[in-house]
Amino acid sequence: MAGIITGFYGFQRSGKTALAILLSRLLNDEYDIPVYTNMNSPKGFITIESLEDIPYNFKPKVLLLDEAMQFLDSRAWSDNQKSSFFFNIIGKLNIFLMLTSPIMDMIDIRLRKQHNYMFIAKSDDKNIYYRCFDVQRNTQKDIILEKNKKLFDYLDYDHQEVPDVIDLDIEQYVDKVRAYAKKMKNNNLIKNERNVLKL
Repeated sequence: MAGIITGFYGFQRSGKTALAILLSRLLNDEYDIPVYTNMNSPKGFITIESLEDIPYNFKPKVLLLDEAMQFLDSRAWSDNQKSSFFFNIIGKLNIFLMLTSPIMDMIDIRLRKQHNYMFIAKSDDKNIYYRCFDVQRNTQKDIILEKNKKLFDYLDYDHQEVPDVIDLDIEQYVDKVRAYAKKMKNNNLIKNERNVLKL
């Protein structure tokens, strides 16, 4: 799961966020994996305001960013060093990143090129239709979710909510990473400069 990046795309009311919440809730319910998000309504999820709110540890976690185009567009990072550090965070901290946006092109191209999976959503009165692209394997699969009370009760979120903007200040998170590395070294958890953990 570490470093997986999945995008959910579709016009407003298409059902893109519904599937992202469904997958996140399943991981939370079945495997007790915490879900961090910029949404306020999904029960059991942890609402964050910045990267600093995500604990620096190596346990599996989900980061669900709804309407991510508000803060993950081409202006998100001033240089490739900062975007590279963001991707390293996703991988090293065992994060499954899920993001939603009406259009894929609204997301920073560096992030789009890192996608493992991509879902395109559309819906009618009865169903939500998804086309899933496995970017790495160059395959696709169609999924249909029936709109019913059981599904919406399980999702349990306010679809009219406007999600918050996340502070992606990499500099502050770099300080947090360095402090954690120093703590590990002081506790003799790091064997040498190659960061080899003692078993």
